[in-house]
Amino acid sequence: MTSVETYWFDDNQQIIIVEFGEVWDWESFYITADKSYQMIDTVSHNVVQILDLRNFKTMPEKVFLHGRKALSNKPHPQIKAIVMVDLNYYLTAVYNAFERMLPQHFVQKWNMVFVNTMEEAIDVAKERLNET
Repeated sequence: MTSVETYWFDDNQQIIIVEFGEVWDWESFYITADKSYQMIDTVSHNVVQILDLRNFKTMPEKVFLHGRKALSNKPHPQIKAIVMVDLNYYLTAVYNAFERMLPQHFVQKWNMVFVNTMEEAIDVAKERLNET
């Protein structure tokens, strides 16, 4: 996969996967972000979004410009949590830089959770969906 794709993980449409390929661009990212929000708009319940970064190799150019733009927005109101799978060393460094740059404790605002495997991500998603 060489782009960013999104799809429902389950038939109940409670878990949405955003899968990043080895190489992708910001246009694909924005199109997929819009698509995932449109998908969430079709349901009336909360969802958990899983960002699958297992195939991710390199970040497109202008990461701080585009990343800041993306993270400055409010998350969709029906997203209960965002679970990030396989945050490698490079992504961890970028994440830490954003955490220092952006106000309002964006980890809490976006309700992010970091895990190593897709199995852990699914377990965390189910736990978050069962919280009241």
